[in-house]
Amino acid sequence: MIGYDELAGARHANPQLTTVRQPVRALGHKRARILVSAINWQDFSPLILPTRLTVRESAP
Repeated sequence: MIGYDELAGARHANPQLTTVRQPVRALGHKRARILVSAINWQDFSPLILPTRLTVRESAP
């Protein structure tokens, strides 16, 4: 089982939950820029952000 965005209780669950995390603030900024580009009929690049996988007991 894998969670998303480093849930607050992931470390305290039994078994500890493996999580995938993306930078939420950067995601919001990039989505806003894409929206403005689309409104102005401009091209925009795909949204690619770094992710981090924290492996815990739930995904050995």
